[in-house]
Amino acid sequence: MEFHSSRRPIVLYVLYIILLRSLSVAELPQRVFKKMDIHRAPPILILHLNRFKTHKPSYRSKKIQNRVNFPTRDIDLSKFMSNFELEKEDKGTSRTNDFQSLKLLYDLFGVTNYYGGTGSGHYTAFTKNFMSEEWYYFDDEDIRNEEEQNICTRAAYVLFYRRKDSEFKMPHHKSKPVG
Repeated sequence: MEFHSSRRPIVLYVLYIILLRSLSVAELPQRVFKKMDIHRAPPILILHLNRFKTHKPSYRSKKIQNRVNFPTRDIDLSKFMSNFELEKEDKGTSRTNDFQSLKLLYDLFGVTNYYGGTGSGHYTAFTKNFMSEEWYYFDDEDIRNEEEQNICTRAAYVLFYRRKDSEFKMPHHKSKPVG
């Protein structure tokens, strides 16, 4: 069967329509949005920052050096919670309460830093003492007090937050002499 050049666009259009009708909706190009809801707010929230990017075609990874400004106090996760958990957090009070007025607040208590690339590197940390509320910097044997404004660095890799209204308590260990 031969097609005349003047009829080819019409035939191709018909074939295109037949093809579209034969495809399922999932196979058609669509605009999609990714959404994540948190259904239960944990007492400890650990956020891992993606610090490495793989480049094609070699699939070599490179460290992302951008500074990420993260809050140290009162990070509010209520806007990421599903209504189911917010209602549960309401503790049985009137269901007419505004869900937006409920807050799930977290405070930062630790940061793991990574210096280096994919082949090798060095880890340091900032941690907050629960009793004294002071920040400390840990780098192997070097341990020193640190100001809160200095803990947000380009090397931040893992962030540790504690839920403010949580019953979670850090264990207190008594030191025992070694030997």
